[in-house]
Amino acid sequence: MTNPGIPSIEESCRFLSDPRLDGRAPGTEGHEEARRYLEMILPQLGFEPLFPESWGQPIIDGQNRIGTNLGGIRRGKSSRCILLGAHYDHLIGIPGADDNAAAVSILIETFRRMEVWDHNGSSSWTEIFCVFPKHSLQVLLVRKVGPLICARKIVPTRAR
Repeated sequence: MTNPGIPSIEESCRFLSDPRLDGRAPGTEGHEEARRYLEMILPQLGFEPLFPESWGQPIIDGQNRIGTNLGGIRRGKSSRCILLGAHYDHLIGIPGADDNAAAVSILIETFRRMEVWDHNGSSSWTEIFCVFPKHSLQVLLVRKVGPLICARKIVPTRAR
């Protein structure tokens, strides 16, 4: 049975696309509220913090903080991993369930269903939930955000 405290796919999408979040652009209060919302859901899904003692990993480009990666890990019986991710920003002034709100909601629902699918509570795979603060194409050159950082640094070390 799923945790009743985990929002449904519709509830997550409605929250993340709510106009009061004003786009969820990194550095805005709407983005921080979305981050806090996701940090509340991760432990309900059975995840531990992916980053050392934290759900978040600040991303610094030169002297500027440009966002926070969020991640959780559910350890399996082996070191094999499945990493699913999405980005959780959006454009300021354009409300709606864009690809970001929908993708993050689908990600939450996928992990909720994976939890139910694994009846004995211990998957053979280690499962990693990651959300990124900006569209990958905008930040891949920073090399501290998006799927590249997870694939190259986090997965090999944290999945053990």
